[in-house]
Amino acid sequence: MQCLAQITQNLKTGFINLKGGIVIEPEFDHLFHGFEGDLALVGKGGNLFYINENGEKVVYTDTICSKKVIKNSKNEIIYPKNFKPKCETE
Repeated sequence: MQCLAQITQNLKTGFINLKGGIVIEPEFDHLFHGFEGDLALVGKGGNLFYINENGEKVVYTDTICSKKVIKNSKNEIIYPKNFKPKCETE
């Protein structure tokens, strides 16, 4: 596990290592919880993400058919269970 520090550039949040090198580009709108263990909770475009130390989404929220869902790193919906999107279009 590496030690990362938050940085802000152009109102976006990212992370650097102890040598000052950018590890995760500043692209997030909000940082809700810094790295606790190996995950950080960030926000971007109205969605929440848990990211790992490589900046990869691990667990995150998304909106499908006007409903908030939670997805895993494989982009699979894990909550609500058995959610089947049936978007009505006009």
